[in-house]
Amino acid sequence: MIEPLLTKFSYRSFHHFFFIFVVLGSIMSGIATVNQAGAIGAAGALIMAGYRLTDGQKGCYYPAILCLIKSLCSWINSIKF
Repeated sequence: MIEPLLTKFSYRSFHHFFFIFVVLGSIMSGIATVNQAGAIGAAGALIMAGYRLTDGQKGCYYPAILCLIKSLCSWINSIKF
């Protein structure tokens, strides 16, 4: 009885711990400032909330895909040729 509960908890918690690790790791390694890392964490939280709202429905990954495409376009636009 405990094992399915633990498996479900670890599966759902992995994403949260991953984002915490990414945000704190980027601050500690000096890749991002506190404000930049907070913005990344907030964007990740919004994407994860979108997953939970549309769990099991068709097209639940569309917001995340659009966010990645937008981020990629912004990154390409910021490169100075």
